[in-house]
Amino acid sequence: MELTLRGIILSKYHSISDFAIDIGWPRGKASRIANGTQQPSKGDMEQMIRVLEIKKNAVAPVFFGSMFTE
Repeated sequence: MELTLRGIILSKYHSISDFAIDIGWPRGKASRIANGTQQPSKGDMEQMIRVLEIKKNAVAPVFFGSMFTE
């Protein structure tokens, strides 16, 4: 099963809005990043890894897609 950032966000939060509030971002930015229309910065990725509790072995597939899955 492919991990997606949007799927991880929605599995932990009821909505993108709830995620945006928790991470301290405007809803628009959170939505664009979750939907893949905006690339997150290194700092954005670090924040998401922390608040979403993304495990070390899942970071590359979540942020860089299926080219890192077996």
